[in-house]
Amino acid sequence: MQFSGTPSWQVSWGDGNFVRVALYLRDALALPAAPEIPPLVPSVAVTDVVDRTAVAAEWPGWWADVLDFASGNNIGDPRRSLPVLPHSPALVARPALRAALDALGPQAAQHPRPRRTPGAAPSRRIGEFVTAREAELGRKARPFRLAVTELSVDGLLWHRAAVHHVLVSTRFASDEALCAGALREIIAELA
Repeated sequence: MQFSGTPSWQVSWGDGNFVRVALYLRDALALPAAPEIPPLVPSVAVTDVVDRTAVAAEWPGWWADVLDFASGNNIGDPRRSLPVLPHSPALVARPALRAALDALGPQAAQHPRPRRTPGAAPSRRIGEFVTAREAELGRKARPFRLAVTELSVDGLLWHRAAVHHVLVSTRFASDEALCAGALREIIAELA
């Protein structure tokens, strides 16, 4: 929780729209990229509307920009822009990715957002987990920030994209015990 004027902790949990768009491009173009992240569900039809080789060459740096943006790094930096928008600095030197977004962006934007099992809301228990960790430590939690990006991907996924950023599948997030254990573990480390 973030209190004005005091160092504290902050956890954000979102559906990662622009991460989903990036994964849509990966799946639609059958790119050999981000193998640690399973395919989107529902699955995406493969197409050859753009030069896959050129997109694949530009992918690694752009994917890093997408994950960096999703993690909340440099919040408030006026030079930062959503890495999937045409005017984004992340696309200035990546014409193949710009072309791929122009061609596939509308379909990517329509790909279903994560839909969790009714009642499953692990994000509601984060405060409880931090309070329990504080009791174990006998002190307040250190100030920390954690971004959790939930994705509609196949199978169980809990992937540490960065120290303060986790990619999680909706299926993983829907498993109350599994997700609670993973959240407790990362909070124990960060707090």
